[in-house]
Amino acid sequence: MHLDLQVFEKDLPQVKVGQTIHFTLTNNPTAEYDATVFSIGSSFENESKTIAVHCRVNGNKSGLIDGMNITGIVSLSNVTTPAVPNDAIVNADGKYYIFVQTDKKAEEHHEEGEEEGSQKEGEEKKHKNSKNFEKVEVLKGVSDMGYTAVTFVNEIPANAKIVTKGAFFVNAKLSNTGGHED
Repeated sequence: MHLDLQVFEKDLPQVKVGQTIHFTLTNNPTAEYDATVFSIGSSFENESKTIAVHCRVNGNKSGLIDGMNITGIVSLSNVTTPAVPNDAIVNADGKYYIFVQTDKKAEEHHEEGEEEGSQKEGEEKKHKNSKNFEKVEVLKGVSDMGYTAVTFVNEIPANAKIVTKGAFFVNAKLSNTGGHED
């Protein structure tokens, strides 16, 4: 089984035999496949001004049927960049942010006249079951297939846990409480 891509003339110089094509089915973007370019056409396809690029499908072929439409990404180089799902990014005050789970405690608010002993016991229970998040500014890059490349304004730990779903709701919660609690 092979894959035929229609590549525009302006993009053709960047396509080479041996390149990897990552693709999904247009009607089912959750299934992902890979293919390798084995031949590049030498004439334009009708009035579309595109050139046919032929690729061999590698590995998993289940769910593929002759004639299906696909959405593909051509790997131009092996350079990688940090990327997060589009839902992980929120826009606030003209800047873009993601949320990172943190061990920092939420800001504690004490009211005058509260008994310290009973307050402290309640605080410990609350922190055990709650997650705290830190808002981290990022610069947005290219978006493709549900992911957006990001550049961190300040460095974050390599093992940081990033909120990948529901960042909008985390932002709303933080904005309402002014704290860091979930």
